Amino acid sequence: MRGKSGPIDAYAAATAVLSGRATGTPKSRDGVVEAVRALRTARRSAVKARTQAMNQSGACSWRLPRCCVSRSRAWTGPR
Repeated sequence: MRGKSGPIDAYAAATAVLSGRATGTPKSRDGVVEAVRALRTARRSAVKARTQAMNQSGACSWRLPRCCVSRSRAWTGPR
């Protein structure tokens, strides 16, 4: 049977390492994939910060005078 089997694969990997047959090279931490990962992390953080700011400004709007509330509604963007 070919496929994934946790205990059997673990045993085979362990015996390969102990016998010296296993040769693996770790992934490098540079290149396109790592750059895309950094960009996705930065975007996720920016979206989270924007959402928090919008929620906070919406929660505080009940304290504002009417003139400021109508002006702040323009900041929310399309829904």
